[in-house]
Amino acid sequence: MKLNRRLSILLLTAALAVLVIGCTLTSTKTCVPDGTKVCFDEKSQTFLIEDGAKIVVEVPTKEYGDRLVALFDAAHQETSKLLSYVVGNASSDTTPDLRFMTQNEAALNYASLLELDESMNELLLNNLQWDKSEEVNLEGLRFVPMSATGFTFVYDETVLSDLGVSLEDVDADGLPDAIDTVDEITAVAAKYLAQDVKRTYTSVFPLAFNEALSFYPFLTAGGWEIFPEDIATEPGFETPEFLEALMLIEKIGASTIVAQRPVDPVKLVWQFDQVLSGKEFLFSMASEWMYVEAYENRTKHNVRYARFPALEDQILTPLVSVEGYVIQNTAYPSAAHEVLRVIREVESLNAFTATVKKTLLVHPSLTDQVTYPDAKQQELAKAYVHSRSFPLIALEGNPKVLGFTMYRQMEILPVLKRLFLQEITAQQAQDEIVLLSIDWISNNLGYPAEVIKTNE
Repeated sequence: MKLNRRLSILLLTAALAVLVIGCTLTSTKTCVPDGTKVCFDEKSQTFLIEDGAKIVVEVPTKEYGDRLVALFDAAHQETSKLLSYVVGNASSDTTPDLRFMTQNEAALNYASLLELDESMNELLLNNLQWDKSEEVNLEGLRFVPMSATGFTFVYDETVLSDLGVSLEDVDADGLPDAIDTVDEITAVAAKYLAQDVKRTYTSVFPLAFNEALSFYPFLTAGGWEIFPEDIATEPGFETPEFLEALMLIEKIGASTIVAQRPVDPVKLVWQFDQVLSGKEFLFSMASEWMYVEAYENRTKHNVRYARFPALEDQILTPLVSVEGYVIQNTAYPSAAHEVLRVIREVESLNAFTATVKKTLLVHPSLTDQVTYPDAKQQELAKAYVHSRSFPLIALEGNPKVLGFTMYRQMEILPVLKRLFLQEITAQQAQDEIVLLSIDWISNNLGYPAEVIKTNE
């Protein structure tokens, strides 16, 4: 019941007729690809191709399209000129069989997406990051995640070395073992501040109390994630996990970082850009579009992208936007499956990283097999393993509005700022945030607040 409800509120259209166009795997001894079914050859681990099939794939760049077609043709010399491509956003009268789109676009187009054959699930079991875009793939694989963009933790490796902090990373997760946890980072920060009275919390780790998205990772400290029951009217702010995250924010505010350096409330705003334009920093957060390389060139320091630190065993989890492939409106489903299979082969993944300026998503077991154009891309790829794609749960009574809009619009950040400044306790902050969410739901769904409170 929960799965069906989740699926129904995922889609951003008021009415949805699910088009069942997936095909059941049939033995290749009797399966003939004729445009109505998908045929998988167990022996060769490939999909059979319909006679006369022509497939058009949408690609992010021409260079990637050229490489992909060459790889496919080399593997299928018997089907000359089967595969062609169109570059995304380029004007064309051709409708692609495989489209490259965002997770949001996939949700909007859900009814026309082909549910992939179960054999594809088995082929890609140790190839994909299956936790990305779970909602779209809730009742069968339709969206194959390819790339992500979002925030990661960053640290100045040069400053850490000067502090005498070991850069050893035994678990190879991209974050030195000496700063794996929030407590370890707090200890290193205290040492950094003690070296120079002019240093402020901004150069240690700035918190943006005016930008909700960048603050989200800190709210996951207790294992909380928004909409834990997959219901947009139940964000989970009342849970013990959310309270634990609030207690962390309260602790950070009262920590040595603040105690030794008074904090100007006016400066508790987005400063991640300013950090990268300064002389140096210790810890911060950044994304691909920020000026990390310019900072390195100017300061001659080395900056590293990494996963966020952990509170006990819970790694702080940022949100990322995901793009990927879908099969849509094809007359040749079996051939389209074969193209998608080739797209996810390691050689094709390497073609993607070499020609597309996007961070590739692969299963952690494949990280060392993929060739990245530079160390930064590899660091981002490792960091995004510990992320979550944006939740696509929509309001059941207002399906044109995503539930995550609540988090962006409700006045949660002023409450968190007061908590950080020790003006209220974690419990008081939780009580206020719960009431804010109730008011937001009431205003956007027309439910009386009393009814929402009764249902919680």
